[in-house]
Amino acid sequence: MTLDEAIKRYTSNAEYERTHGNLQGCSDFKQLAVWLGELKQLKEQTRWILVSEKLPEDLEPVNITWVNHNPESYYADIKDKPFTATGVYYNGQWYWYSTLCTDILKAYGHNHDDIIDDDIEITAWMPLPKGYQGESEG
Repeated sequence: MTLDEAIKRYTSNAEYERTHGNLQGCSDFKQLAVWLGELKQLKEQTRWILVSEKLPEDLEPVNITWVNHNPESYYADIKDKPFTATGVYYNGQWYWYSTLCTDILKAYGHNHDDIIDDDIEITAWMPLPKGYQGESEG
């Protein structure tokens, strides 16, 4: 069963319970449907997106998966192994992310110090999570 099917089922169950006078059951099924909707949204927010599928907006910091296909000899053990980091895409090129990097890109349109080497392939990305907002009820 998919999340969409479960949401539809619990929404339908809530309506059934409501029409049969079981308001607590209706409320419980509605709450389950809401939680499943939130789960669906979280899954979509934390999905890796292939760069062949879509690229991030320019200057948007994102988590990236990268692979070095031709490392220096002293890094030979990392060859072709995936790693994660934070990067930024700008004007057709990937850069290692920092606020200084994005400031330089905004001001000058290029940043030689933080550009990601051609031997490094960026395979996928995902948006950064939202910052901590404090404890919430739930």
